[in-house]
Amino acid sequence: MGIFILALDDIFFVKGPILSFVNASHIISALSAILMTAIAIIGLTYRSEKKKLLLAWDSIGILLVYIANIMLLYMLRH
Repeated sequence: MGIFILALDDIFFVKGPILSFVNASHIISALSAILMTAIAIIGLTYRSEKKKLLLAWDSIGILLVYIANIMLLYMLRH
């Protein structure tokens, strides 16, 4: 469904190819989303027996990727 929406956006975007208007912050956000999804999938398939601290390792990993994403986007902005 997401590819279909992207195809429709590309058809109705009249300034040229839609992907030519992508900047670095979009790439960082997309890679962070891919990495967080991969961590979530691995966390669902592999279950550790014990949590460390209050959160499981996959939750901590997703949180760290999110924080790194926010920091990188903020540094690119300024």
